[in-house]
Amino acid sequence: MTKRFIPPKRKQFNQINLSRSTKQILLGSLLGDGSLKIAKNYKNARFCEKHSTVQLEYLDWKFSQLEPELKGRIIISEPTSSSFSKKKKVLYQSRVSNELTILHHLTHTRNKKTIKRSWLNNLDALGLATWWCDDGSLNVATQQGVICTDCFTRAEHLILARYLEIDWKIHCKIIDRPIKNKNKALIRTDYRLRFSNIKEFKAFLRIILPHIPVASMIYKVMICFKDPQDQQRWISEVKNALPQFESEISTIYEIPFQRYGDLVEKNRKLTFRDIFYKTPKFVSILKG
Repeated sequence: MTKRFIPPKRKQFNQINLSRSTKQILLGSLLGDGSLKIAKNYKNARFCEKHSTVQLEYLDWKFSQLEPELKGRIIISEPTSSSFSKKKKVLYQSRVSNELTILHHLTHTRNKKTIKRSWLNNLDALGLATWWCDDGSLNVATQQGVICTDCFTRAEHLILARYLEIDWKIHCKIIDRPIKNKNKALIRTDYRLRFSNIKEFKAFLRIILPHIPVASMIYKVMICFKDPQDQQRWISEVKNALPQFESEISTIYEIPFQRYGDLVEKNRKLTFRDIFYKTPKFVSILKG
């Protein structure tokens, strides 16, 4: 029997001695907020990821999934006088590992993270879900989904968009994001991926929904529709896909929808986002 040919990069990835879930979380994190670094005078790489304490539950989940194989620790740091954000930061930092060094070799060029189709091909739905939880942004006003892939070049965005289209049948557009200084002079242009329309966005969310790991990430998949029937259907779909978070979905979305949905239909200034997240606009109308 002829042995099936395995491309060298895929073969190397399959030989990394880590569980499937660990490798998927690492790949999704590398597309998002995570990094692999080989420090000076070190032979092997370590994984690091930092968030604000608002996302502590999410980073705790990553720690719980990665720590058994990668070890490491979580560190909470206070902002310094020079920090842009004045919120506390939480950092997960693994130990150095030969397995991470192999992954670093596959995903980096000259110690810089580089998008290549050869390693994107290893992603599955859990990896996509991790990527979305890291960098996904849901615009509740326009019902648009955007992946904030600012750190990658336009050429890398073309690879990402092509990968999503070929492997997952999801169509995205590359959007320019000009960055200007105080004098409105162009410094650089960043790029992001935006799902072409609500149909494509829902198709993507249906792929990743069963893999949303913590209740605090539900807001990233809860589209706010204008039509009450569309909203009810989507709440039910999310609830069915995430039965472990049934209580949270009911409390934050389903019960407010049932109780105050009529207000949205009667008042054009209100949206379902207002009643879900109890915005000042909603509170003011409710009191009035």
